[in-house]
Amino acid sequence: EQWQQSFPHQTFSYLVCDLSDPVSRADLLRQISEAGVSYSVLVNNAAAYLRGALLDEPAGQFAEMWQINVQAPYELIRALVPKMIERGQGHVFNICSVASRYPQPGSGAYSATKAALLNLTSSLRAEVLKHKVSVTAVLPAQTWSPSWEGITLPHDRLMQSEDIGAAVVNAWPLAPSAVVEEIVLRPQQGDWAPQAE
Repeated sequence: EQWQQSFPHQTFSYLVCDLSDPVSRADLLRQISEAGVSYSVLVNNAAAYLRGALLDEPAGQFAEMWQINVQAPYELIRALVPKMIERGQGHVFNICSVASRYPQPGSGAYSATKAALLNLTSSLRAEVLKHKVSVTAVLPAQTWSPSWEGITLPHDRLMQSEDIGAAVVNAWPLAPSAVVEEIVLRPQQGDWAPQAE
């Protein structure tokens, strides 16, 4: 409703999905297929960030993050990108993380899932570039989200989610002869970690 008010000349629709649940994901893809809608952009943005050291994090925590951070984008890509290939146009944005390259203590499993997504992104780019489908990896560092609830920091210490969205939007309308393969975004004051300040 808020989007409709902000963009009154556009039409919006949405489907609800629990991306951690394989059954819910399958239902989402079925509904998209049955709707027969045309799409040109896929943004894999949903993620789970659960802190914990590799050796003592709760059992199942890695599997939970894997389902959302890797398995869900993998299934969406496999289901939706073939239509982009058929039309000879499309753009996939995978929201990875700076942690996919520079893991920090206490987030090893999260970093591993984001590293897997980054490699999935690179593999996809190599496979679809001849079909005129663009693929961009977005690697933000610490950005305000529900994951940071309870952290007391100045508002400008972490990035704003709107800035990540703006980076994606600005990378999209390039001519077909160009692609932004990777976007790295960091807080202006540098990465933040609990032990750093």
